[in-house]
Amino acid sequence: MDYELAYIIPAKFSEDEVPKINHKITRLILDSGGQIINEESWGKRKLAYPIKQNKYGYYQILKFALDPLVLQKIEHQIKLDSSILRYMTTKVKYRVTTEKEKKRAELKKVEVKKIEEKKIEEKKIVKPRVEKVKKISIEDLDQKLDEILKDDIVK
Repeated sequence: MDYELAYIIPAKFSEDEVPKINHKITRLILDSGGQIINEESWGKRKLAYPIKQNKYGYYQILKFALDPLVLQKIEHQIKLDSSILRYMTTKVKYRVTTEKEKKRAELKKVEVKKIEEKKIEEKKIVKPRVEKVKKISIEDLDQKLDEILKDDIVK
């Protein structure tokens, strides 16, 4: 699997020491059977908030391929390393898309949208037509009520 490891080295280390720490991390991955795909350094930047009394740090990004079972072991070792302030490992999915796949994805989006619109229309509540009812006078109502009550008593 391919992964991306982003980590921050505290600014208490000099710029000459940063490559040594990077080498230590890459060596850790390579010794575990991994393969380095790409290394990227963003340089020294101000942190969004202080971490362990550090306001600046060296941002590093490392893309590598490694067996998923070994990843936890490496993350544990990075966590114990005092030269790393923070780190984050993410799974990377590399995908090359062709024009045909892009068109197919667009058609699928259109189909899904049509299905969703149809479901919304089906969910709309249709109000039943209410027929106009004649108003009944109180006398007629009393008469009907008496008839109903007589039938109940007889039965």
